[in-house]
Amino acid sequence: MGTRGTVRVYDDKGAVICVLYRQYDSYLEGLEAGIDDFLKTGDYKVVNGISGKQLYFNGMEDLAVRLITALKNKGGGENNVGNYYLFPSSSKDREEYNYEIKIHEESGSSEDFDYHASVRLSVNGKPFKRPSAKGGKTF
Repeated sequence: MGTRGTVRVYDDKGAVICVLYRQYDSYLEGLEAGIDDFLKTGDYKVVNGISGKQLYFNGMEDLAVRLITALKNKGGGENNVGNYYLFPSSSKDREEYNYEIKIHEESGSSEDFDYHASVRLSVNGKPFKRPSAKGGKTF
């Protein structure tokens, strides 16, 4: 039996964009590490509009699609059958590990939609705060 989990991605208004279900390896060293690695590729920056050569996501919807692609392809490329599935946004957190990706304002500038993505993790429905490594980030 696998360690099941979900990942919810929220838009800037707090609505669920998507729920990604993972059949196995959803524990902290598995799925959480994969989410963390993925978010670092965008330097946690979420913007509205593309300009310059910064690393960013063009809105939370872009982040959600790219997260799904990255996690799905990480496990074996185009023939990686199973393990990840999209669930309806109304799905409840009933799995062993339930992750949330939300944004918070970096400098109070919501007009230009310049945010950084933060990961809020709940385990069995309870908030979880991972201790930060020396010099590292705490989610």
